Amino acid sequence: MKKRRMPKKRNKKITRFRRRLNVNIGMIIFMFIFVYIIAILFLHTSNKEIKSYEVQEGRLYADKEYNGFIIRDEEIIPAEYTGNITYYVREKKKVPIGSTIYAIDETGKMTEFLSLHMSNENALSTEELSGLKQRLSSFSTSFSDMNFDTAYETKYEFETVILDFVNQAMLDGLDEALSQEGIVFRQINAAKSGIIMFSYDNMEDITIENITSDVFNKENYNKSIIHSGNLIQSGTPAYKIINSENWNVVFPVTEEEVNEYQSLNHLTVIFSDTNLEVNTPFSIFIGADGKQYVKLELSKYMIQFAGDRYVNLRISRRVANGLKIPLSSVASKLFHSVPAKFLIRNEGTGGYEIWKKVYTETGEESIEKIAVTIYHRESSGDLDLENFSEEEMLMDDICYISSERIPTGTIALARDSSEEYIIAATSLLQGAYNINKGYTIFKRIEMLDQNDEYCIIAKNTAFGLTVYDRIALDSTVVAENELLH
Repeated sequence: MKKRRMPKKRNKKITRFRRRLNVNIGMIIFMFIFVYIIAILFLHTSNKEIKSYEVQEGRLYADKEYNGFIIRDEEIIPAEYTGNITYYVREKKKVPIGSTIYAIDETGKMTEFLSLHMSNENALSTEELSGLKQRLSSFSTSFSDMNFDTAYETKYEFETVILDFVNQAMLDGLDEALSQEGIVFRQINAAKSGIIMFSYDNMEDITIENITSDVFNKENYNKSIIHSGNLIQSGTPAYKIINSENWNVVFPVTEEEVNEYQSLNHLTVIFSDTNLEVNTPFSIFIGADGKQYVKLELSKYMIQFAGDRYVNLRISRRVANGLKIPLSSVASKLFHSVPAKFLIRNEGTGGYEIWKKVYTETGEESIEKIAVTIYHRESSGDLDLENFSEEEMLMDDICYISSERIPTGTIALARDSSEEYIIAATSLLQGAYNINKGYTIFKRIEMLDQNDEYCIIAKNTAFGLTVYDRIALDSTVVAENELLH
């Protein structure tokens, strides 16, 4: 009997082979892009936004607003008789001596006659209608809720003008028509030539000599208008005549404004309601109340303002020429002031150093060289700033260096002598942060003037800004030597 062969035992030991990492170029590129995007997102969310501004040449205009008081050579002419008045001329027209100004009807029949005989023949001409439209358009453009009373004045003025147009048309040949009706009236002629006005305000006698601040109070100001057809009493105002086309506008000024204006020969004046701009001579005088006033001396446009006593105006002045930057870019920084002889030029780098006196642990004297940046210098000499270079500094110049790396009390040494200087004095300088090189550099500025948004700084200042420099728009969000991303 054959023995049963036992099967051989299988070797159950399993040898594991490392799986070969299959890395391809696509995976590498994907990982690189992924890391890059994560880095960009991190920088974008962690960094503050710094907006820039490009420095440009420019100028500032600063307008100052005033309420002016008008003074003219004018005279109120009283009525010679009592009765209904009818004007023969239109307001703001220049009349010669002897011309008929108005008629007085003592019986009242003349006014009744005129009202009964009005017809379409007396309608306004195209030229007259055009003039009224222009006046209405000018009023609409300049009207302000703050001066609502001007609406009533304009209404009365239009009524007077229209009546004058109609009456003027009817008065042609009036003598003959009235004589046929048996109506007798008195005609009054001009005793002098001038510009006729049918309104008055009882301020016609105010002159430069008796000006006080009271005349600028408009609360109790009243203007009276005489309408054609009105009943007037003898001795009351019949019309006003302006004797000259030369006129003045007066307004009060402060001591600061006096100092600003007194060096000028002319002022550029803009009348706010009409935007009329004139360049006029002026003078500064003391009023009857001891206060200071400006008197504008005008010889044109008097008729345009003949019906006004007060006028809103602006004095426009060009403040300065130079480099124009936003006020938001202006910063202030503390600096040490050091005589130039204690700033040593490094021949290798071309920059400047402070040779600081220090002591070793053994008590021996030593020198520590600290690189510094000059932000401003005050020269004791007369250098040409437009062609100025840093090498031209004089030994007695005062230079301003950053106080961050140089502590107060540092002992600075001069190169060629044993003279020492203890750095202690500090000064606050105005400047802006230049970002041309990708990081912030404080540049000192010399501000000439400013308005609410911008300032003008001097050009060609040593160590300062130049045209087309890029600066941080908001100085409050940056610091010195801050890297921009």
